[in-house]
Amino acid sequence: MAQLHVLMGADTIRARPTVRRIGLADLKDALARGFADFSAIPTHAVFLCLIYPIVGLVLARAILGYALLPLLFPLAALIFMYRRWKKHGDDPEFGAIVAQYESPEGLRPAEANAIMLQQSMPSDVAVTIVDLAVRGYVRIEEQLRSLGADVVRAESEAFGG
Repeated sequence: MAQLHVLMGADTIRARPTVRRIGLADLKDALARGFADFSAIPTHAVFLCLIYPIVGLVLARAILGYALLPLLFPLAALIFMYRRWKKHGDDPEFGAIVAQYESPEGLRPAEANAIMLQQSMPSDVAVTIVDLAVRGYVRIEEQLRSLGADVVRAESEAFGG
């Protein structure tokens, strides 16, 4: 304070600042206000995406020297993906997804299954029999004396009867 007149001028007389002691109540008040500020505008994303990588790079440089190139690629990917997430947001809403129980138009169920799996399965025979029954070419009747079902030709014009 001896050279204060150089900064403030010789004729300026200033009172000395008073030093206030900080108590436990002041510390609690500061922490409560800080938590309220953080709750209003959370900055944990900035802390996680900006401060931690920078501190990590500084520590890695201190430990590894100049061999930081392998660490820059994951950091660049993190920054790129974070910016992309901020631009596009969460996953888009698709609405209700309705199951399709019929094969595509022009394909029978066995054909669609063979195309999808790239092989023919024994279950394709059962699928074809049920498809023929649905389209009215065959009739499936239950027989009470056995536990199975028999396929009976329907009397239709498709089979000439």
